[in-house]
Amino acid sequence: MKDFTSEKVVRHFEENVQVISVIVPVYNVASYLERCIKSLIRQEYPNVEIILVNDGSTDGSGIICDNLQKKYPQLVVIHQNNKGVSSARNTGLKKASGAYIGFVDPDDYVDENMYSDLHDIMLNNNADVVACTWVNEYENGLPNKIQMGIDAVFDKNDAIAYDLLHKMYITCNKLFSRRSCENLFYDEEIINGEDRLFDISALLKADRIAYVNKPYYHYCHRKNSAGTKEYTHKDLALIKACEKIKQLLKGKSRCLEQSSDAHLQRAYVQLLRMMKYDIRRHPADGLLCIKKIRKAIVSVILNPYNSYKFKIKVILICLSINTLKRIYEWKKT
Repeated sequence: MKDFTSEKVVRHFEENVQVISVIVPVYNVASYLERCIKSLIRQEYPNVEIILVNDGSTDGSGIICDNLQKKYPQLVVIHQNNKGVSSARNTGLKKASGAYIGFVDPDDYVDENMYSDLHDIMLNNNADVVACTWVNEYENGLPNKIQMGIDAVFDKNDAIAYDLLHKMYITCNKLFSRRSCENLFYDEEIINGEDRLFDISALLKADRIAYVNKPYYHYCHRKNSAGTKEYTHKDLALIKACEKIKQLLKGKSRCLEQSSDAHLQRAYVQLLRMMKYDIRRHPADGLLCIKKIRKAIVSVILNPYNSYKFKIKVILICLSINTLKRIYEWKKT
């Protein structure tokens, strides 16, 4: 974890340097928020507008935002009633003045050179979007794990397929040009998978997307955060997000249609895994996932973007999910 005890000199906006607007949705993260904000204040890029949208926090997070705003002029603080993370990000998008847009979750933090490097890569490659990798950091004692990526420049079709098939569909690892997300907002009706829907929608508006295999972003998995919590019925909204992505890509190309099919199929398996393959915990949702997987079994087997390992897992789900449950429990011991 980075040490923020020694302050750097506050960087005021410099003229003739285009602004990067970074949107941070804030909700009950008082223990982590200052670390996040200070990692953005310390950015080497000189013109970073930090938009903090306090989404009805009840733990003092809003007060932290207000206190830091008094010290740092690049902070913009907005308070709203609790409407959810997508609404908070949309509020930030409407306020953002920058030529470039970034997103950071309030319990995460970023390296000091993240936005300066991503901006340089964008300009050097005439890209509309730039994506980096990230470090998964765990509170429960598990070792940190770096998400591996590639150094490449893709057109929109290859980038969309890459994001869908390699789990690069988050938005916090990216810098978006204003053009790529103009008039684009998060779907506030979707509470799981909203990130990936926004990501794919933005890539569809882009021409060139650059990838850099450097983990500038620190994705912190705390207990009951979105990346570590156990399944609840609300998580079923992920399927709606994946189905909307499939509709967006329908008729674009065979590659994108097969990629979106594989992405949807993996979502059903992901939900079952969140249930620990024990559908007794959530019988209605578990049976729905199994039913959908069984219905798509031929498509799963024939899809060239599904690995042999995934196909075997799907076959086990169709034949006997209890076998998969026992394998899961054995691996955890």
